[in-house]
Amino acid sequence: RPAARARLPLRPAARRRYAGKGQAGRAATAFTEAAVAEAGNVLVRDPAWGKWGGRVIADLILDGSSLSSVLIEAGHGRPYDGGRRKGWCR
Repeated sequence: RPAARARLPLRPAARRRYAGKGQAGRAATAFTEAAVAEAGNVLVRDPAWGKWGGRVIADLILDGSSLSSVLIEAGHGRPYDGGRRKGWCR
């Protein structure tokens, strides 16, 4: 069975050596899990094969709002369109 992954903005990793980064990553994960669990309507949009081993990448729309936008607005992510990423610990 293929793995699935949401197409999301940049978020801090939950398991990192910097305590603040790990805490922020765990908070982003908890926020995402709660948002999906509480949504009345979840739409998977624009599924595509990812570049890693049969993974499907897709946008998630929760009750009409993009999960990516919700994460950014809540301060749990930032936009990313390719290129060099800024660090989370600065």
